[in-house]
Amino acid sequence: MKNRILISLALLLVGMACGMWLERSMARRAVLQEAGAEPDMPMSSTHVTADPAPASEPNLRPMRNAGRVRPSVLGLDEFSTNIIRVLADPQNPRAAQILARSAHSIKPSDAAQAIDLLENLPMGARRGDLYQSLFQKWASLDPASAAARAMKMADNPLREQSMQAVALQWLQQDPQAAFAWVSTLPEGAQQRSLIQSMVANWSRSDPKSAAAFTEAMPSGRIKNDALGTVARQWALTDTASAAHWAKNLPSGAGQREAVRQISLQMAESNPQAAVDLAMSMPSGQARGEVIGLVAARWAQDDLDAAVRWTQQLSEGREKQAALSNVSYRWMKSDPNAALRYLDQYSAGFRQEVLNRVANQWGSQEPRAAAAWAQNLPAGESRDRVLATVASSWAGHSPMEAADFAASLPPGETQRDTVRSVVSQWAYSDPETAARWVAQFPEGDLRTVSIQNVVQRWAVNDPSQTASWINGLPAGPSREEAVGTYAGAIASTYPELAIQWAETIQDPKLRNNRLENVARNWMRIDPPAASAWITQSELPDKRKTQLLNLGQSKP
Repeated sequence: MKNRILISLALLLVGMACGMWLERSMARRAVLQEAGAEPDMPMSSTHVTADPAPASEPNLRPMRNAGRVRPSVLGLDEFSTNIIRVLADPQNPRAAQILARSAHSIKPSDAAQAIDLLENLPMGARRGDLYQSLFQKWASLDPASAAARAMKMADNPLREQSMQAVALQWLQQDPQAAFAWVSTLPEGAQQRSLIQSMVANWSRSDPKSAAAFTEAMPSGRIKNDALGTVARQWALTDTASAAHWAKNLPSGAGQREAVRQISLQMAESNPQAAVDLAMSMPSGQARGEVIGLVAARWAQDDLDAAVRWTQQLSEGREKQAALSNVSYRWMKSDPNAALRYLDQYSAGFRQEVLNRVANQWGSQEPRAAAAWAQNLPAGESRDRVLATVASSWAGHSPMEAADFAASLPPGETQRDTVRSVVSQWAYSDPETAARWVAQFPEGDLRTVSIQNVVQRWAVNDPSQTASWINGLPAGPSREEAVGTYAGAIASTYPELAIQWAETIQDPKLRNNRLENVARNWMRIDPPAASAWITQSELPDKRKTQLLNLGQSKP
């Protein structure tokens, strides 16, 4: 009896122990899954340290407190295993997460070999992210070797991303060495991009050091851009110090760019200080541009103050720049006052400002802009403004712009507006624009509109354009469409262009188009062009002139 009791107690204790072990094991598994780890994948990259539970509480705490994930390093074999797993199941929704976690956990000393393993992955954004992470790891240990390896990659966006990862990591360790390496790269867009990225990052953490280094760079475009980058980043955190630094830079393009960047940043919070800084620049086009941009930003927050400041400026280019930039909001707020003020200027400048307002307003609120333009005094100036509004409107809603143009009274105003709509519409949707203009009655408006459509359509889809022209009825507009089409394709299909031009019925227009195509053909293929010119029906004088083009060619 006693033995049975002891056995029962032993079994009970074993069962309790097994239960506690199973409960802890399940909790651990849940924690790993919450951390993003696969229970069946190699887990040496993660150690889980359970929070000790009080002795009086045999059960574990809720899962959110069950453990803390302590990331560690991942071996190269395990990284390779994960690469193989992803390749075997590329549709796995967690594939990117597995690879990213693996790249993040690799030992820096294994990064070079891990990069070699990535060559087995297909190209794509996922592979690019991994390259950046691994090159950054490698650069933390040996930036020079990582840089040399990145330079050996094929010249594509992946190479640029990898080089940037190396450069930014190297920058944290030794800015001078990092820039020395970048300076050895071939001059071009990639080198400029790397330098600007490095300068921007350095300026965020230590703008004074970045500024001092940038000032010592060789003169040129790269230095000027870098000075502007430092100024922009520095002004985000300490506008006053950045402005003081920029004012004391040597005069020139670099200082202008620095002051421009700081002025634009200051305009967000203190436009008066921004214009004061801009006015400290040497007089010239650059100062005028900055003043105009600051004035536009000022007008967004305090139109009255911006207008008053603009009005008190001395007459000249800078005042006109400021006036051009505040006029949009001024015209929306008080068009009569704005127009009266503009009347004191030349007709050319007044028209330039009105067109600028029309373009900006037409792209944002076209119906309101159209209503404003129609209320302007009748005349050539209003016609130009209406055409500008319609063109801007057609850029994002061509059908609405076309309806507006069609609603205008017949006359020169309507013709100018329709031409503007068609010219813009033909860029985005030439086929629909073609159907619209095909409805116009025969006349100058139909002819000019069809020419606009054909000129733009033929460049991108000559076959479809030809089919549409073939469907046009005979008449002057079709003749001009054929001639325009021949000219549009002459550079790529000169023989076909000749065939089209020969179908024009009007002798004067036909010879004119044939001569234009032949002249272009002589620049591309003189022997073939000469052979056609010799047997053509062009006047002998024209033939001689065209053939001489080939003889005078070196």
